[in-house]
Amino acid sequence: MGDRSGGLRALLTTDPRDAGCEETWHLIDVYAELVLAGNDPDHTLPGITAHLESCDPCGEDYRGLLSLMRTASEQRT
Repeated sequence: MGDRSGGLRALLTTDPRDAGCEETWHLIDVYAELVLAGNDPDHTLPGITAHLESCDPCGEDYRGLLSLMRTASEQRT
């Protein structure tokens, strides 16, 4: 049957760097601007990166925001 405790532990354990939903919500636009500028947001905002990787709703919001910002940027040029 195998040992499944490792997988369960990984599922239930949060990344200690995870900034959480509230902090991510406050900085999500800054994070997206860093990405659009070609910078590495993980260097500046590692807690936000960790959270976006683990929280589907926040990740979805980020991807939507980034898409809107890219479209707006393309329309200006």
